[in-house]
Amino acid sequence: PTTVNFNGTSQQTIGGGSITNFYNLSVNNSAGVVLGNDESAGGTLTLLNGLITTGSNAMVLGNNAIINGAGTGKYVYGNLRWNFPAGAQTRNFAVGDASNYTPVTIAFANVTTPGNITGSTTGAEHPSILTSTIDQDKDINRYWTMTNNGTLFTTYDATYNYVAGDIDAGANPNA
Repeated sequence: PTTVNFNGTSQQTIGGGSITNFYNLSVNNSAGVVLGNDESAGGTLTLLNGLITTGSNAMVLGNNAIINGAGTGKYVYGNLRWNFPAGAQTRNFAVGDASNYTPVTIAFANVTTPGNITGSTTGAEHPSILTSTIDQDKDINRYWTMTNNGTLFTTYDATYNYVAGDIDAGANPNA
């Protein structure tokens, strides 16, 4: 299997007129990589250094794709779309905003109809906080957007991760 490496210290862009289907994709660029279209990795997405910035596009991962190396300074800033085949599935959406790695892990007990889910996070107060029953002065100033496209499943668990700077003063995240 072929691996395409994006290395360097100057920002790089994956462009073109349509989606590029990489087998393995590796990012080791402190200035990051920007997507000009949706781009796809079907094997391994290796994140060594730098962000993949998607804008309105998406980094798309195939049914059997994996992510290696995600963490602080090496994640998808924007939309990460993951295809889900049938069966029990767990995926770590390695997403964050411009400054913080704040992933979400989704574990499906059983996917009955394959589809895909696109995830992203925003490091700000949720726009509907005022119409909720949550005290806007004692919450976490971050939210995640998970968009399901055709994935049918029995049950799931989701674990959302945030950074200490997201917590309002006086908030108790254990409450």
